[in-house]
Amino acid sequence: MRHLALALTLLAVPAPCAASASPGPPPDERLAGLEVIGEAVVRDLALQVHCDATNLIDDTARCALRARFSLEAIGEVSIHAGPRAPRPDGETSLRAMGQLVRVGEVRVDGEVLGEEPRGLEPGARVEVEIEADRELGRGVEYVGEAPWIVMPMVGRHPLFGQSEGMRRGGDGIGGVLVDGARVRFEGELGVEVEAPGFLHVRVAGHEVDGSRTLDASRPTLSLGIEARPDADPVVQLGGPVVALGATGPFPGSPDDEPRFHLSVGYELGLFEWVLVSAAFETDFDSIAEALVVEAATPQLMVIVPSISGGVGVVARQLGDRDADAALRLRAGVHLFGVGVRADYDYWPTTGDWTVTIAARISL
Repeated sequence: MRHLALALTLLAVPAPCAASASPGPPPDERLAGLEVIGEAVVRDLALQVHCDATNLIDDTARCALRARFSLEAIGEVSIHAGPRAPRPDGETSLRAMGQLVRVGEVRVDGEVLGEEPRGLEPGARVEVEIEADRELGRGVEYVGEAPWIVMPMVGRHPLFGQSEGMRRGGDGIGGVLVDGARVRFEGELGVEVEAPGFLHVRVAGHEVDGSRTLDASRPTLSLGIEARPDADPVVQLGGPVVALGATGPFPGSPDDEPRFHLSVGYELGLFEWVLVSAAFETDFDSIAEALVVEAATPQLMVIVPSISGGVGVVARQLGDRDADAALRLRAGVHLFGVGVRADYDYWPTTGDWTVTIAARISL
């Protein structure tokens, strides 16, 4: 196979319990490349990939690709920036808004090369640079019959939440750098890669981090993030939760004044409608651990919030009394990662009720 293929494919995000990640979609944008008609030789091939993380929460990075090489015409050669149409094998196909799109520039001896052919005489040698800059991030695709219905776990955790009706994908960029049936490659390929840990770069079948020299006979490149697995029909992964508020006696009780409340926890989903949360709580006097099971309605786009209600248990230590446990009743309202909840705790050893009102935020 006598061409140099480049495929930069971003796949969708991790899941804590996934043993392996499913592949994501093919690149949705196509890198500008060089099409060569005639016999030619490519030498001194060098690739540089530099990516800076712009958002560590959802694994977004701005990447710059630079490819440099010399092209020598053996016979009469015609070159142009391309390709102009999708390849039948689908490897480098691109359709955006129904039209082909090229991402990046091709320069020959410092001048931008367009799609109009440029001829080279036998023995002519030119220096070629291919450059592309792109911010690559994640997107969400709703595959359910009613995309305006957002299931509870996704509504509460817009970054990490899972649902069977949703797929988390990533932007992609890919293409063929040099394409020509009579093009051959000579020498070695110098590769320099600088990328954050969530990006995996493979060149010629080898994962590369830093500088490396490889065989240039078939130097393919792939750059991607591990895909988040599809949601399990039973257990859906959620994300972290932080809540701030106040805890006090049940309304009408003459006892203690309200106290500060801080809660940090994690949520999981069951069968799309049930949510299980575990959290550590404190009022900076005592500490507590809570386990709550809730049922929740979906939210309707950004208009109608999700409403939930549930029951759980609380174990309390330290503070101004002995260790204790309580029954918890919870009600809440949530909309795209933010919400308000009310916890009603009954303490059997004292016969008292306490109420906690807190605002929460989750990822």
